[in-house]
Amino acid sequence: MLSSHHEAGGSVFGATSPICIRLNTAIELLGIGKTKMYELIAAGEIEAIKVGRATLVLRETLEAYIARAPRL
Repeated sequence: MLSSHHEAGGSVFGATSPICIRLNTAIELLGIGKTKMYELIAAGEIEAIKVGRATLVLRETLEAYIARAPRL
């Protein structure tokens, strides 16, 4: 569950958080599987970059995805 700070329009990340986060961390934050995350990346819903062998998810696109996701 996201914090009340995010629900009020703030970030799920701290003010000094990194620009990119590791793929596994993004998967844990969203509570989805690796396959679904790769589908979101392939569809352009979330942007990621490769740095060496690491796949890094751009924090701002992860936050934008969360912001536009349908609410239940």
